[in-house]
Order: sequence, then C-alpha cells, then structure tokens
Amino acid sequence: MANGYLAGGVVILSADGSGLPVVETAPPECPVGYRLKSGWDGAGTSITQTWELVPEEGTAQEAALALSRMQFQSLPDEAAYLVRALADQYVDGMTCYGPDNDAGMPVTRVNYYGDLYRFIGSGVQVMQPGWNPVAAPSLWARILPGQEGSGDEGPQPWEQPDSTNGYSEGDRVTHNGRLWESLVDDNVDEPGTDNGFRWKDLGPAEGVDA
Repeated sequence: MANGYLAGGVVILSADGSGLPVVETAPPECPVGYRLKSGWDGAGTSITQTWELVPEEGTAQEAALALSRMQFQSLPDEAAYLVRALADQYVDGMTCYGPDNDAGMPVTRVNYYGDLYRFIGSGVQVMQPGWNPVAAPSLWARILPGQEGSGDEGPQPWEQPDSTNGYSEGDRVTHNGRLWESLVDDNVDEPGTDNGFRWKDLGPAEGVDA
C-alpha cells in the first residue's frame, strides 16, 4: 500500500513512505442518468477514495439538482438543515461569501463530513489550505440540530454551542429528559443551570432520554 499526502483534493504519493496510507475503494453501482465522481477523504488515519453520484449533464436529474443547489443558499437555517445534503462539500479553493459581502450573495453554507456550517468570515474569500470548518472555527459556525426548529423530528438534544452559534430565542431542545425553550438569542448556557433566565422548562420531554 502506498503512502502520501492530500493537497487541494489531489493525492501526492511519497517516495520515502511518509504520510498516510492511500486506500483505493471499488466504485459503487451507477444508475442510469448518473456518473461517478471520485474524490479523497484525508480526515482520518488514512487517505481513502470516495465516490459521489453526479447527474449526467443535460438530464432532468442534473437540472433539478442544479436548481435545488441554487435555491439552497437562500433558505433559512432551519430549512437548510433539513436538506443539508444539497450543500456543497467544503473544498480548498472554493469561494465563500460572508454576511457582509458586497456582492449581494447569500451567506455560504457547506457540508463538512456530515455537518452543516455557515461561513461567518468577512467579505468574499477564497478558501486556503487549513481554512476548513474544523481547522478554522473563527471562520465558520456549525448549525446545530434544534436551532430555529431545524430538527428533523421536532426538538433535538441540546449540544454545547460556542460563541459563534448560540441558540436563538424560541429554539427548543431536549436535555436531561425535559423540553426547554430558549428565552434569548446567542444562548450558550446549558439548560437547567441558568436559574430560568435563559431557558424555560416546558416539562418532561416524552419519549427521549437526552
């Protein structure tokens, strides 16, 4: 097995065996109207080949996906979370638009290893190596389940936010077997620890343990 490095989505094999193991994978079956697009995932202990189904150019599937992705960035967070599979995958070199951009573009949201992130950097920026949502948290805010009603099936378990993605007034979450509603914006406190100033206890959360 060869070793190498992942740079800008390209695998660079090393001659001296340094770097991470490069793991090639078999392509999945490809239905009619689609093609397979190969990529690489270097987030773990190896660089593993990935596959994505992409609609063939000129097909109805391709047109529908393109239209959906154009509309995606204009959705509010709660709706975007429900269809987060439409978000573009983060890649180095992509152009991202912040909330104060002069281009009049919607704020960029990306999918990074299954989580949805909102770009909070200034203006318009081209992503450089090391600027991904995990490595550069000052540029990104993770959209948490339960924020602005974004849970797939009602209120979701509370997760500890940071200073960039606190819960908003009206958000509902479950925590320690109870249902809570945020009373303020930018709420980063844990429900039940704030003496009722930032979270309202709505009673037992039926059917959940969190």
